[in-house]
Amino acid sequence: MTDARQLIDAAPVSRLQIRVLVICIFANMAEGYDLLSMSLAVVPLADDWNLTGTDTGILLAMGPIGMAIGAMGLAPMSDRFGRRILMIVSLALITVFTGFSAIAGDIFQLSAFRMLAGIGIGGMLPLLTITVSEFAPTHRRTAAIGVLSIGLPLGSAIGGAGAAVLMSRSGWEGAFALGAVITGIACALVVVGIPNTPDFLETKNTNRSRLQLDDLLVRMGIDPHTSSVSNGTANAVEKDNSTTGFEIRSWQMIVVILLFVMIVVTYYFSTMWLPKLLVMAGMSTDSGISGVLLLSLGAATSGIVVAVLSTRISLFRLITVFTLTSAVLLGIFSLVSTNLLLALVVAPALGLVQCAISIGLYALVPELFGPENRSAAMGLGIGVSRIGMILMPIGIGMLIDRSWSPESLFRLMIIPTLTTAVLVYLLWRDKSRRETSAAEFSSMPARERAQS
Repeated sequence: MTDARQLIDAAPVSRLQIRVLVICIFANMAEGYDLLSMSLAVVPLADDWNLTGTDTGILLAMGPIGMAIGAMGLAPMSDRFGRRILMIVSLALITVFTGFSAIAGDIFQLSAFRMLAGIGIGGMLPLLTITVSEFAPTHRRTAAIGVLSIGLPLGSAIGGAGAAVLMSRSGWEGAFALGAVITGIACALVVVGIPNTPDFLETKNTNRSRLQLDDLLVRMGIDPHTSSVSNGTANAVEKDNSTTGFEIRSWQMIVVILLFVMIVVTYYFSTMWLPKLLVMAGMSTDSGISGVLLLSLGAATSGIVVAVLSTRISLFRLITVFTLTSAVLLGIFSLVSTNLLLALVVAPALGLVQCAISIGLYALVPELFGPENRSAAMGLGIGVSRIGMILMPIGIGMLIDRSWSPESLFRLMIIPTLTTAVLVYLLWRDKSRRETSAAEFSSMPARERAQS
């Protein structure tokens, strides 16, 4: 019998696979809103509770602390128990503790609830990508993950608009109440609409899992007892030639970790602090919220932009172009942050390029690492990057307390942005060197290759 992955790669995309992608997009939208909810609530909350900049930074850091715990502790459990059950557990955690956040009575309670909800978010985000990739045909994985990535910023934009209306009537509590409802719906959809992934079932290799896998393949319109792959679409399956042999214990892995940290720091600086900084620059609370919503709306288009451009431009060049553009836009934003019209024009462009950099890095890791250590590399990069996400809001809060202006803070973020471009260049140069060496080796006569 041909293995399940070959059968899936050779078959047309089924309704079940499309349903899984749609549900995961909705769940990703819920996560996008959950990530934004604290940023939206913190503006009126700071007035109600008389929060200092440091207090605000601590509240914004609680979610990322939980995310680090969830990413490194909760998500890996899916290798043993399955993607589906861990998705349900993660979404349930978010729903419960986001709901509790709406009734928090002080900063200590709210900090605890945000951290516990963050554990669910940290577990959920990697599982969404894994689930979509394991249901998709190999040659369509990049496109599927690109479409999935649209959900996060789109959820921030749409959910944020709804939260703005709710908060105008019910206060900051409305932001968390809406998040609990949206995530609860996502959890219910996963329960009824997403089965265990075929790759997980095949890996378990028990009698029960084999029966479940056969049933899943039938639901996908595939005969599980096919002895060969004869479907013409099998020719569309792309051979994975992206392996470059980078090891986990290597300087390249350190560079990748630093890339994750730099990108997380700059992207979440914008999404977390933009409303507060625009208000500090002289705008109204509504204008500050409008700025981050437009930032999220621009980010929502980045998945499609990356998917289209990556077919024509190498990921290294694409990330570099977006990184340099981000540095320019941050500089422009520092000059126009007090002008509502200009700031709202620059915000969506900044959201697009910053999110595109992040998507590009997620797509780049499979090119740098072989199939034997890609998951470890991705997990290590994501896990360590949470440190930057935790320390950044606290550090920015301290700088605000030391009378740093919004303009100075936007200029400060140009440093990690340009650092990203330098790190990408280092990886590109090393990869090019390895490819050149491999090509020279292949062109050698057989006798010389044997001697080498």
